[in-house]
Amino acid sequence: MKIMKFFSLLMVAGALSFSASAQSMSDTTHHKMHHEYSNSGSHQWYTFKDGSLMMNNKGTMAPVTSDVTLSNGTMVSTTGKVTWKDGKSQMLENGEMVDGNGKIHKGKMEKK
Repeated sequence: MKIMKFFSLLMVAGALSFSASAQSMSDTTHHKMHHEYSNSGSHQWYTFKDGSLMMNNKGTMAPVTSDVTLSNGTMVSTTGKVTWKDGKSQMLENGEMVDGNGKIHKGKMEKK
């Protein structure tokens, strides 16, 4: 009976250890991906201004003439409608911006 309790305790401890290890690896991977994106030099975003969608690519503004699909599947239309991969959508207000990850920002976008 004591042997069964010992093995049960050992299995639970092993499972908890594995779970903690997997979480740690996940956090590290997420941090690494964010760091790589931040340092990739990809400073492209879209601004909805006076009814037009404009693309800012490293400081150069250009009008967007067709809908855009971002690398993560988010779609930005020339009418200012942002549709995420999960199907949810939102209309941009004048002056709002969408970054390369599909996140909407108000005000001025900071350069990294």
